[in-house]
Amino acid sequence: MRGIQAIVLSAGLSTRFPGNKLLFPLGGIPIVARTIRSLVVQEEIEKVIVVTGFMREDVEAAIKRHTEPSLLDSKVIFVYNPMYREGGMSSSIKKGLEMVPRDSDILVMPGDVACISAETIKAVLDYHLSSTSQITVACYKGRHGHPIIFKSMLRNELEAINEATYGLKKVVKNHINEVNCVETSDPGVVLDIDTTSDIEICEDLLMKKGI
Repeated sequence: MRGIQAIVLSAGLSTRFPGNKLLFPLGGIPIVARTIRSLVVQEEIEKVIVVTGFMREDVEAAIKRHTEPSLLDSKVIFVYNPMYREGGMSSSIKKGLEMVPRDSDILVMPGDVACISAETIKAVLDYHLSSTSQITVACYKGRHGHPIIFKSMLRNELEAINEATYGLKKVVKNHINEVNCVETSDPGVVLDIDTTSDIEICEDLLMKKGI
């Protein structure tokens, strides 16, 4: 079996945040770079496909500056989504899928979930690889969060998503009885950073984790 391919959604406009939230430093490391660093260290992940759009050059530069060079060169692929404004998150997922071999399972994660520890991601990956379920999702106190991993056989459904039908949510709903919710003790799996208030929550969480 091929390694899992990770698609990191890093194209958005950050409309609720003053500036591009992906570039905001947490402990001196940009949010998007923290997200990438937690993925490239995973042996189970073959490639990390970063889908960019808004401020693409700055996003790529931030990742390159803060990622270990050998892992950056061997694992990270940058893909530009020219439809990021009008196509939404669904268009970025489909752009990332263009780089994924058809026999690979697919991990999807927004670029702003920087408070998840690498250990949590490792636990979710291990659970997925030992399971026959079509979808594996990290959970905290019963809430679905990130990352979410899809078996390769759902590829066609992923390629057909769009914002009008709620993107990935439709795929999950279609297979709700085949979803493994991996309960974690990590509140970071349900913390997207959308506002400056979220930054404070994330900083407190990172301090508690010591990362």
